[in-house]
Order: sequence, then C-alpha cells, then structure tokens
Amino acid sequence: MLAAEWAAICQTFGTGVRDLRHQLGWSQQLLAERSVLSQGTISRIESGNVHDLPFKSVVLACRTLAAGARTLGVPVSAATQALLVFCDFAAANFSVVEPLDPGLTRLVTIYHRLPRAARPLLMEFLEVMADWIHPTHRRKEGEHAV
Repeated sequence: MLAAEWAAICQTFGTGVRDLRHQLGWSQQLLAERSVLSQGTISRIESGNVHDLPFKSVVLACRTLAAGARTLGVPVSAATQALLVFCDFAAANFSVVEPLDPGLTRLVTIYHRLPRAARPLLMEFLEVMADWIHPTHRRKEGEHAV
C-alpha cells in the first residue's frame, strides 16, 4: 500500500472518530478519560497521525465511543458503524468496561502527565501506600510494579 493511501485511510478513520465524538457532545479530554488514554492520543487519532500509536489505543477510543453512542441512543453513520465493526473484528480481545471508576481515570491521567522516567516511582509509591492502607494487599515476592 502506498504511503499516500495509508495516510488517507488514517485521515478518514480520524474524521470518523472526531465526528462521533462531536455527536456525543464529548470533548477530547472526556473521551480520553473514558477510554483511559491521553488527550494527546485522542488528538493524534483524530488528525490521522497514528503511524506510531499502538493499535489498541485506537480500538479503545472507538469502543468507548461506541459504548457512549449505545448508552445515549445516538445514531451513527454507516461509515462510522463500519469503523466500529472493523475495530471489533480486528481486536476482539480488547474491551471497554463502563462505567470507569473516576478515581482510576484520575490516576491514569496523573500517570500520563508524568515524564516516563518518573512513572516507575509513582507505581512504587502506590504499592507502598496500598500495603500501608490494606496490609493484606502484599505483592508476591519478586513481583514488581509495572
């Protein structure tokens, strides 16, 4: 496939995501929080700049939009429906769990705002705090925070 054709496909895909998000009345930030992605990732998907994004990120955004459309009874265009079917077919093992715990959403947002080098420190801190709050939540020996 030529690079120009692939770019056109990505652009069309992004337009479908943006259009459905607008139909739902959601901001990029709200979609990001509900799909546990960053707002920047949503922006990149919508702009068609997905060449180095994990496919799972794109699928999670689409599945979150689909769940929102079903919940709110928002009809989707045939093109957007085809996009959602493609995501279901291409990555059937990825799932979206609704409703997402607001605390988890906040934690993921904080995690993604940190520089990559600081993220393991946050995970270690959370493990220590979890052990302090709930001592039976001990990690198995040799298990490390992700």
